[in-house]
Amino acid sequence: MPTKPLTLSLLLSLTVLLFLSVLSMSVFAANPAELDSTFGTGGIVTTDVLSKPNYANRAMVQADGKIVVAGPLVLSSTNADTHLVRYHPDGSIDTSFGINQNGIVISATSSGLEEVSAILTQSEGKLVVAGHAVVGGDYDITLLQYNPDGTADDFFGPAKTGRVVTSLSTRDEKIRTMTLQPDDKLLLIGSTASSGDLDILMVRYNWDGSLDTDFGSGGVVVTTLNSSRDDEAYAVHIQPDGKLLVMAGLVDAATGRTRFVLLRYFANGARDLAYGQDGAIFGPLLDTGDVVGDAIFQPDGRLLLVGTWKSGTEHGLFMRRYYPDTTYDPDFGNGGVVTTTGFSLVRQAALQSDNRIVVTGEADSLTTARFYENGTPDDTFGVQGFITTSVGTDGGRGHDILVQPDGKILTVGRASNGSNTDIAMVRYLGGESDIPPTPTVTRTPLPEGSPSPTPLIIGENANCKEGTVRICASVVPATVYQDDAVVVYGRIFDSGTPVPNVPMDVRYYSTEPVCGSTTDAEGLASCFLNVGSTLGQRTAVVSFVYKEVTHTITVTFMVVEAPTPTPTPTNTPTRTPTNTPTRTPTRTPTRTPTQTATRTQTATRTPTVTRTATRTATATFEARPTTLYLPVMRRPLPPTPTRTPTATVTATAIPTATMIPTPLPFQYSRDETPNKPIKDGPAGVITSTIVITDQVTIRELRLFPNIEHADVGDLQIDLIHPDGTRIRIHKPGDSAGDTSLRRWFDITGPALALVKGKSATGTWTLEIKDTIEGRTGFLNSWSLEIYP
Repeated sequence: MPTKPLTLSLLLSLTVLLFLSVLSMSVFAANPAELDSTFGTGGIVTTDVLSKPNYANRAMVQADGKIVVAGPLVLSSTNADTHLVRYHPDGSIDTSFGINQNGIVISATSSGLEEVSAILTQSEGKLVVAGHAVVGGDYDITLLQYNPDGTADDFFGPAKTGRVVTSLSTRDEKIRTMTLQPDDKLLLIGSTASSGDLDILMVRYNWDGSLDTDFGSGGVVVTTLNSSRDDEAYAVHIQPDGKLLVMAGLVDAATGRTRFVLLRYFANGARDLAYGQDGAIFGPLLDTGDVVGDAIFQPDGRLLLVGTWKSGTEHGLFMRRYYPDTTYDPDFGNGGVVTTTGFSLVRQAALQSDNRIVVTGEADSLTTARFYENGTPDDTFGVQGFITTSVGTDGGRGHDILVQPDGKILTVGRASNGSNTDIAMVRYLGGESDIPPTPTVTRTPLPEGSPSPTPLIIGENANCKEGTVRICASVVPATVYQDDAVVVYGRIFDSGTPVPNVPMDVRYYSTEPVCGSTTDAEGLASCFLNVGSTLGQRTAVVSFVYKEVTHTITVTFMVVEAPTPTPTPTNTPTRTPTNTPTRTPTRTPTRTPTQTATRTQTATRTPTVTRTATRTATATFEARPTTLYLPVMRRPLPPTPTRTPTATVTATAIPTATMIPTPLPFQYSRDETPNKPIKDGPAGVITSTIVITDQVTIRELRLFPNIEHADVGDLQIDLIHPDGTRIRIHKPGDSAGDTSLRRWFDITGPALALVKGKSATGTWTLEIKDTIEGRTGFLNSWSLEIYP
């Protein structure tokens, strides 16, 4: 019968499809710890240079996928030069690189030993290598710059040789790392022994290799935290406002252990004394014998230290993660700390795009370890998160590690060839595995007897931390489109009782709070957070300051790509001028000039207060009342509000037109004549008030300050409603470097929700605080626009 062969044929087809499907799945579910067969020989590359001991201390991947490694080429026990080797993405040497067209560049900055600490590419594609070398018996700073083809940059350095050597004293200066500023200036950090013990060192160079005299003292900043103990910088991060955050270590005088420290500097190298305690936040002590290998500023603002622990003859890897206030992140490892064996010396670490951590260093072979974001060893990567690859006769050692843009993991270092060491590189497939990481967010219900559930508890990503003082946090919604906004909720209990009036800060991609609030009678606070454009799982850090103790918790949410809107031309006809008659000036007669006489200032006020009608459009976002850092919506600069010597309040309605909806907005202006000086910081605070006698309910709101100041970035500006509700309009660091602030601030989202629906009647206050000493300015006038 014909049906039988058909059934058999169908079964055979399904079998083939199933086989192909399984085969396809096996291909795509490759082991992330598997060596990349497209790289070198089975995923391994070694390079001998001049039959001399050499190794790769640092590596980078160029935009074209080529790999550049740099390190010392040892010529004798007292002499080592700096050498670079460039490879194609497949691990073969790029013979277009170097003056001899062999892929190798050798540079000598001294006749002594040289070390490479950092390598990067600047905006023109030139390669920059930083380190230190023995010159005249002590280590000095070295900086080399090369053209993209490997030739020395003859525009760089005092002699135009592509080399810079900087000596600050007759003692050692050693560089730890380097970063490129947006203006192409090079910032190097490390340590100097100029005072006998180690101090924190920062040096900044211009694009041509000259010291930047606008930074510190002649381009150099030295910070001494303890005059009799060693201080050392680990990493530097440039904030969006140009300020510098430095992770460092201070040897504690009492215990001899290293204390974690976070310091902040202005862009010119001056200590930001308003930050922490005289510009520094002092964190917990590391354990005895801990040696820091690397430090990473994570994208979510958390701080990661990676290094080696030692106890007697035992040793291994430690990782410590901190919140921006330097307290331990309890969601990481065991109370913020991870310790394992497997390394005798930990050198470098890197972050994957999914926030997994990869580490390399000294072990019996060339070893790479990978951990989930919460510090748990990634058991899909090798054996319990470790993979060892034997290279050369000694197994090899790791010096640097990086994650390529395609997710592959590149570990570089050295390996013995029997007579000396060579550059060694191994590359793993990397990427994510099918097994998800151990979740870091717990969902714990409130204790019995607590107030009824709120959006905090309803939120599907709610996270709580137990204890006598119990804190919770959530983000609503838990999934949001990029460049959109969420509300961050926090709640605090003491022995099961909600605690009111507790300050709450939220940090996101920054060590500075992006929004803040104070808990209400139910112990609940909330604030509005712009999520930015980075896709994937994101983390907000929520902190409460209660009884002089900072309690911190994290909450995660997902940022997804916003759908592309599809235009619907058929909707256009509904937006016709026929709607205009519905927006008639029926309310205009209630605002006639006859009201002007009733709106006058009392004799105690001399500054001008005028009110005129205008309009603009603002977005809305409902949220619980809170103090907010208001995002600035830039628009063309309007004329400075008119100043008159009278003290009357006038009301003028804009003539009704089809493009202006009703009800009409009103603008209240205050003119400070003479201009009101802004008191010098850090304690300088001035206020200016506008009294509104109209019975107006707020629908929309915006503010126009007219301020002149030596640096507007010094100012903190709050608008205060008559009932005391405070809205942060401008925070320190905003508009840094500007000498005037004259623009409209649209008050939207949760900031508007604070006052929307409230009466505008009463005294409005503009409060300006100068947070930095030494620069002053004036408040000329300000305007407040209210849409009833």
